[in-house]
Amino acid sequence: MLKVGLIGLGVMGPGHYFPYRGMSDVELVAVCDERYDLIKEKLTNFQSDTPLYADMEEMIRECRPDFVDIVTPTFTHADLAIKAMEMGCDVLCEKPMALSPEDCARMIEASKRTGRRLMIAHVVRFMAPYMYLKSVIDSGKFGKLLRLDMKRISSIPRASRDNWMQDFDKSGGVILDLSIHDIDFARYVFGDPKEFTSVYYTQKNETEYSTVTMLYDGFSVSCEGGWYGAYIPFTCGYTAVFEKGMVTAAGDDVFENGNKIELRADMPELSIGTPTDSLDGYAREIRYFISKLESGEPFETVTTDSSAGTVALCRKIIGEAKKI
Repeated sequence: MLKVGLIGLGVMGPGHYFPYRGMSDVELVAVCDERYDLIKEKLTNFQSDTPLYADMEEMIRECRPDFVDIVTPTFTHADLAIKAMEMGCDVLCEKPMALSPEDCARMIEASKRTGRRLMIAHVVRFMAPYMYLKSVIDSGKFGKLLRLDMKRISSIPRASRDNWMQDFDKSGGVILDLSIHDIDFARYVFGDPKEFTSVYYTQKNETEYSTVTMLYDGFSVSCEGGWYGAYIPFTCGYTAVFEKGMVTAAGDDVFENGNKIELRADMPELSIGTPTDSLDGYAREIRYFISKLESGEPFETVTTDSSAGTVALCRKIIGEAKKI
């Protein structure tokens, strides 16, 4: 049985924490978070007696996890991942991989140097509505893709520690933190665009949004990401128009030519290469990561080079966007 240490139990942490509690073949040996008292209370509310540490190195020395799952602010990813690999742990790390291509390169070098395995948790690649769309694109069942429009918006994040998500130097802003999900999905399915155009409303009035249009051979992909001062429930989805049909998604619901598709975990279109009874993207990416650790097979669905490439593209989009 593999042992895991969870690093970070903030806003995104529970999305990783609870899947481990439901896995009988993985032992969550510890949680680590600098905010010891706050997280101790959270674990109590979760009715958990999982040991809690405030220091990752101490946790690794005492608990000896096989791998760590890093769910911490973006600006900490590179240093934590590198230290964990140097201490003998494989690493699953939340997206984005890091703030810069240079930090991504440091993480890749550490993985090669230490022989420890590293995967970035690009959860959209494992989410059922997006896996289904990829299967339609790959199969050609509706002919060629003509246009793909993706959207991801919410109120501006206010729950992050010390408001780090609203600090561009720590999060990379709405493009590197939020819109990266859809930009990464496009790169995963189609590769890098031939060219792109982008508009970036830099943060003011508690609002920050971007629109990116990426051009490929014979079709375009647009990605809208937005944080707004008004109350807006988190909303995501896509519209894909083909020569002979259309696939749309709103949240977890998928429609094909207007008809709802009942997604099931056992559908061939949603296979992650290992048995799973869950449609939850976080559980599926964790299960995929663990299966590859156990088999020794490469992380084909999410390679470190691909994750680093997404960071590089997002940084290029930020740099070249028309600022308003």
